[in-house]
Amino acid sequence: MKALATASILVALFVSASAQTWDPDMQMKVKAVGSPRVSPDGSRLVYTVNEAVTTPDKSEFVTQIWMANVATKQSAQLTFGEKSSTNPKWSPDGKWIAFTSNRKDNKNNLYRLSLDGGEAEPLTDLKSNVQNFAWSPDGRYIAYTMADPKTEEEEKKEKDKDDAKVVDKDDKHARLWIVDVASGETRALTKPNWNLDELAWLPAGDRVVVKGTDHPESDEYTERILPFR
Repeated sequence: MKALATASILVALFVSASAQTWDPDMQMKVKAVGSPRVSPDGSRLVYTVNEAVTTPDKSEFVTQIWMANVATKQSAQLTFGEKSSTNPKWSPDGKWIAFTSNRKDNKNNLYRLSLDGGEAEPLTDLKSNVQNFAWSPDGRYIAYTMADPKTEEEEKKEKDKDDAKVVDKDDKHARLWIVDVASGETRALTKPNWNLDELAWLPAGDRVVVKGTDHPESDEYTERILPFR
């Protein structure tokens, strides 16, 4: 009887949902919520909202960052503009939000936003795209992965629509970088021929642990955990 009752509920839900036709217009009106992050003190939550933007000269999906108060359940939008802001992460002291945005030259760079108010500050100005990133435990640095930017020769080939490349020679791999939040100085911690993905700081803040490989060649690729100072 329990199985029959469950089946009846599922059928009822299906009939109710199908009563309203799902069409392209409805799809464009749906807002997708993602990337939830709870503040260090547990009082607030940041998340992203992805929605369609349609104007006479534009039709695309744009993501912006919102913040909610856990106790009151009130939400407020933190980022605005025509470009997306994604992947928000709290600073260890809960005073800042770091995030990535392609608001300049369509390149995904790091920004930070003070929760006391004001505009977002750029932390990097790169010609490539920041991928994953993480705050150091003391909040002084942010480690991130990024592939090296294209060379002048590579940009020329792309402009000429020459997409021929040699496997394992012309590939761009993500390596580990670090930025000093106060000064904006950046430096690479790994060589160009590494390929890295996930990363995390050790509690002492003196090393970054990453998942990746120092042999990204197709016939040698083996991922492992690698620590760096």
